[in-house]
Amino acid sequence: MPHSLTFWLSKIGGGMLDAAGVEVLDTAECLRLLTTVAFGRVIFTDRALPDVVLANFVFHAGMIVLSTRQDSKLSTAVRNVVVAFEVDDVDVETWT
Repeated sequence: MPHSLTFWLSKIGGGMLDAAGVEVLDTAECLRLLTTVAFGRVIFTDRALPDVVLANFVFHAGMIVLSTRQDSKLSTAVRNVVVAFEVDDVDVETWT
């Protein structure tokens, strides 16, 4: 492991790395981080193609809660299927 990466991990609290050198967070840290952001991405398939929708959410009682219209593309697409959800920082001024 490069020295700079070791130093960086020790600065943010350390942790286990995966095969690609990415820090692996434990469940408690992941759940804590969910409470610090307001937007996430829902990933699902639409007509056999991948689709990603930016969505606002809250983390409440151990659940990710999304608000969407009942007839929306997202609501229709994710009924009774497996979806992925990810969060990171979003610049709300540029939506990047």
